[in-house]
Amino acid sequence: MKHHDDEGDYRRACDVDGYIGLVDVGPAKALVLGDQPAITTFLPASDLFVRWIAASSEAEVLDVATEAVGSARWDEELTWDIDGPVILFDSVVGHDDLATEEHLRIDIPPGCYTVRAAYIQTETVMTVVVRLTNGGRRAG
Repeated sequence: MKHHDDEGDYRRACDVDGYIGLVDVGPAKALVLGDQPAITTFLPASDLFVRWIAASSEAEVLDVATEAVGSARWDEELTWDIDGPVILFDSVVGHDDLATEEHLRIDIPPGCYTVRAAYIQTETVMTVVVRLTNGGRRAG
């Protein structure tokens, strides 16, 4: 009988039901941006992941995401403890292969974050935004 942990990070990431979820990766938890594959970036000025679902240009999706985030209806929420570097990468790539694959290092301080996700749709853009809000340094 195969143990669930033997299926790898990709399988566990695929099991996330919704826009966001957490999976165990070693002693830490990794944030999974779920639902469907999408080009994703991080906007450090607003601690915001932006996922391009549909739009005619990168500029258009970023404009809609940053304008709409203030009035977004947050569909999902979780708490994520960050105690080390954060790296955004496609879960199909193994952590050991990151040196040779496309990834984005995100410089955010360690702490306990509230993570909220919202689906935003206009006449021309569909995006999922995921906002991190630092609740302060973790105790311990």
